[in-house]
Amino acid sequence: MHNLNMEIFNLINGYANQNQLLSVTAIIMAKYMIIIVPIYLVWMFLRKDNYFKQQSLFTFYAGIVGLLLNFIITIFYFHPRPFMSHEGRLLISHAPDSSFPSDHTTLLLSMGFYLLFESKLRLYGILLSIAGFIVGLARIYCGVHWPYDIAGSIVVSFFASLLIICIKNSLYKPNQYIILMSEKLMKKAKEYVLNITKIKISIFLILFFSFCASLAVSYYFYMEEYGNFHIVTKDVLYRSGQMDKDEFVYYTEKYHIKSVINLRGKQSNKSWYKEEVKLSKEMGIVHYDFRIPSDRVVAAKKLVRLIGLLEKLPKPILVHCKAGADRSGLISAVWEYSVEKEKPSKASEQLSLLYFHFPYLGSPSEAMDKSFWLFVKRYPRILKNKLKIR
Repeated sequence: MHNLNMEIFNLINGYANQNQLLSVTAIIMAKYMIIIVPIYLVWMFLRKDNYFKQQSLFTFYAGIVGLLLNFIITIFYFHPRPFMSHEGRLLISHAPDSSFPSDHTTLLLSMGFYLLFESKLRLYGILLSIAGFIVGLARIYCGVHWPYDIAGSIVVSFFASLLIICIKNSLYKPNQYIILMSEKLMKKAKEYVLNITKIKISIFLILFFSFCASLAVSYYFYMEEYGNFHIVTKDVLYRSGQMDKDEFVYYTEKYHIKSVINLRGKQSNKSWYKEEVKLSKEMGIVHYDFRIPSDRVVAAKKLVRLIGLLEKLPKPILVHCKAGADRSGLISAVWEYSVEKEKPSKASEQLSLLYFHFPYLGSPSEAMDKSFWLFVKRYPRILKNKLKIR
């Protein structure tokens, strides 16, 4: 079985980089073809016929069940991706997590397989199923999945679609409630929009909900594939969230990390902390705990001490907090401003939605933005006092 898996992988992945047009096409299919999922679901749900609304919800459930089954499998079974075993050519970046089964393929096939059982929607089922197989092949071609992973997705998708078919009768009433609520919301939205524009409400809603759904799906797959690891200053400073064992080993080896600063502080009773300290020791990495609160303003003097520590530690350095969005962003912004001499506006981009930092609607993470601008205001004075003492 292993030999067959390897032979098929080498056959498909072996074409990588040999044909530029094919490689570009495969990368697009592997990364972005998943966007057809929210577009299809929103289009179906916005149709007037109640049948299509119901079926869009059933199709959505099938996809969610498929992803849930994948998640359960990864809890009990870990299978390294090809690039983690130094096999094949890698065309797209991916986090070093378990490859079995493929989430992209499972989502498309679960929806496609379900629709194959609906005579009125069988054509859409065929198209989504074909899309699922194409995405699976593209991800093998790009070096992030094994043929074995795609085969697993086929099995999982079949059971996910079968489960929804078996319980669909009990879902009609909850679906109808969802439909009624959405119609009320759409009616209110229509009344509001018609007061300010002459654009057809159907076009507006399709574009708006497709955009929102695409963002949600993109967010999920971004986190699934890339984590929240980013370069702040190449070969000097990197930022991330809390990583598991495989991710920690992968990123520290790939970027030759020599020092790790844990912004969550020492937590000797936590398993993640024990494992991180153990791995750092085994890999010869300097590990330092420097607690930064995520929901309170951080004193400028404390940030100055941390920057001093960053300048002294062996490089490259990895700073991490829990999610890699707030505290890591603050330290990265302070580093760019005080050490890299970036303009405050440029440095503050380290605290942005790009890294999933959300300081709005009363979020406590707003404290990180306040901390940065307070640091910008007080840093020149602190620096001047330090020079006087010297």
